[in-house]
Amino acid sequence: MPLKRTPPKTATGAALDVHPLQTQHSQSDPDLCSTYSTNVIPSKPTLRTKRKRDRSTDQADFDDFKNTIMAVLKDLQTTISEIKEQNVKLQESVDFTAQKYDEILTKMKQIEEDRKADKIFIRFYCLFFLDY
Repeated sequence: MPLKRTPPKTATGAALDVHPLQTQHSQSDPDLCSTYSTNVIPSKPTLRTKRKRDRSTDQADFDDFKNTIMAVLKDLQTTISEIKEQNVKLQESVDFTAQKYDEILTKMKQIEEDRKADKIFIRFYCLFFLDY
């Protein structure tokens, strides 16, 4: 089977005078554009007519959605503000507690030192006065 496909050879001279479209379509009219009148409407429309959408309901739905979101955001912002206030109060409480803890540690160290001094005094007193 040959891979090269070529059209069959035509007779020389006979087919040269005729237009190629006329030889292939001998029964058709050669001037197709002149046979149709200019008043004929083509069967396929070139423009699609689309149904117009009612934008007022879309806008109303969007406004409702927007108002809902705004209300949620306002509640969220209020909650965030309350949490910030609570955090400030907690920070103040932690600072106060840390300050009191430091004071207690200082007092405990002082009491420990006083106790050691008292212990030394008692030992010295017992040794000095009880021996006589």
